Amino acid sequence: MERTVVYQMTPDDLREFVDRELAQKNMNTMRDELLKRYDNVFIGVDEVSAIHQVSGQTVRNYIKDGLIIPELRAVENGKYKFRLSYVLTLDFKELKKELKERNY
Repeated sequence: MERTVVYQMTPDDLREFVDRELAQKNMNTMRDELLKRYDNVFIGVDEVSAIHQVSGQTVRNYIKDGLIIPELRAVENGKYKFRLSYVLTLDFKELKKELKERNY
């Protein structure tokens, strides 16, 4: 069954809505451009843990659990490497929630 929803807005409400949408789009574009700068910067577990203020063991556990995915693992020393652009998008609070949900 199809439904039609009609919203009544004043011109000021419409302008405010459009301005808010444009501002959000601009912020997302700026964020994406900023992250692109760090696509070729690789960091290790210690740097990831320092950025997100978690232990290195937490980072390694989340790798093992598949919650975060390293870009590569250096064979000679077994160290994980991550793109900084990826690391900056991680939210360890959300990852912790996801892990709890998986374990239930």
